[in-house]
Amino acid sequence: DSKEKMDISIINPTKVFQSYLNDLERKFYQLYSIEIDEEDKIVKEALYTLISLGTNEDLVSFYFNYQDVKKNLIPIHKKVLEFLISEGVLNKFKIDEITRVYFTYQKFENFFIADYLLTTYEDNKDKILSLLKENYGAISEALLMQIPEKLNKECFELNKWLLRDKYICELYIKSLVWRKPETINDKT
Repeated sequence: DSKEKMDISIINPTKVFQSYLNDLERKFYQLYSIEIDEEDKIVKEALYTLISLGTNEDLVSFYFNYQDVKKNLIPIHKKVLEFLISEGVLNKFKIDEITRVYFTYQKFENFFIADYLLTTYEDNKDKILSLLKENYGAISEALLMQIPEKLNKECFELNKWLLRDKYICELYIKSLVWRKPETINDKT
């Protein structure tokens, strides 16, 4: 059993979350290897499905109706929702007779929101710029870190107005410490 080794000379959230996701995929495969192929990315598909449900709504509140989530995740794999809860990726609670689930760790949630939106940038361009423009704190921070990694551009190249926004400029500067070193260059 070979585990992916992580270079700890720089702690980059992309590496940390990718390593965590790889570990979850490995655990899920070990539990259900009779039902799935090792190449199947069941956990990532389930997370993207959750994020797509949330981004179709208000982008701020990722509290999901448990039954809706279950209905959307069963076609991916009947056990993936319970797996995500048992691994602590999602938390389950009941309020007003409705069972809900949400991401346990906001940074993980924000990372995957940004990852999901940037994976299909052209389709989500307006949502991304809206999130940045409306100062959605941690999601904006995750976007600013991942834009250079995913698009090979600086956020200011996507829209010049960002240069005029003091909050975005401050977040941009703070994001530099978390970026992959190879994404910092003369354009930065």
